[in-house]
Amino acid sequence: MRRGQAFTFNILLVAALAGGAFAANPGTTGSQFLKVGPGARPAALGMAYTAVADDIYAIHFNPAGLARQDKHQVTASYVRYFQDVHYGFIGMAPAAQSWGAVGLGVAYLTLDGIEGRKGDTEAADRSFGATDAAFTATYARRDVGGASFPGLSVGGSAKLITQMLDGSRGVTGAFDIGALYDTKAEGLTLGLAVRNIGPGVKYLAVRDPLPMTATLGAAYRVSGAPLLFAADLEAGLSDSVFYESLGAEYTFKKIVAARAGWRFGAERKLGGLTGLTAGGGVHAGPVLVDYAFVPFGDLGNTHRISLSFKF
Repeated sequence: MRRGQAFTFNILLVAALAGGAFAANPGTTGSQFLKVGPGARPAALGMAYTAVADDIYAIHFNPAGLARQDKHQVTASYVRYFQDVHYGFIGMAPAAQSWGAVGLGVAYLTLDGIEGRKGDTEAADRSFGATDAAFTATYARRDVGGASFPGLSVGGSAKLITQMLDGSRGVTGAFDIGALYDTKAEGLTLGLAVRNIGPGVKYLAVRDPLPMTATLGAAYRVSGAPLLFAADLEAGLSDSVFYESLGAEYTFKKIVAARAGWRFGAERKLGGLTGLTAGGGVHAGPVLVDYAFVPFGDLGNTHRISLSFKF
């Protein structure tokens, strides 16, 4: 496999992991790693998180949700994919105050073992890697709708995105916006987020657009029962990517959680149980440990782990 072919394969692989390769026009944007959602809890819910967003992972899914965090939180999550693809996220945010909430997050993705050749040869001359990273700062505020829209939260994030490939470097900025609204129907929350608004990353003379997406979500928390149901509709504004997600969570005595989800359309590309997600979590004092099982058909299965502290 030539250098360009190997790199293209890895990029398409990441697009598949993120959900973009299930669309009609995959690969028409760069920075596909921005589609990979951090955290084992969102992954176990099938990424149906736009209207849930009640913890530090709101930094990625819906910045407005950070305003609803009632404790300080720090987190780290990691997943190893295929073909030496590694993804991780580190975030921190203090408890929301009357003036709002702030949070910081760093997401990264590394690809190792990309083959390089000087000519048309069977054996590679060398191997190299690629590293993508996004540094995010988020601000959110609760109850900004006044008497007309009580229960409305809004938020925004600014991002610094860097990509490195074999000595070449691309840098750009982007931002996200989001809103959460507690409806008059008890337990029902609606969410809206637009992510990755920016000019794209430029390598040499070529600028690839960012995977800008708009997501509409709904979350329903059953009154008097530890049950949560969530649904998301996502539209790729840059690359015509569309998918739907459903998720459910049951929590026993606020200590142990069981979760399941489905991302519709994934199974058409990779087969098998692709699209199905499952997992759980344990909350022991200030420590939260979450796990998610996410299969990718013929490519194999992935396992996500998140470790968080709330205090």
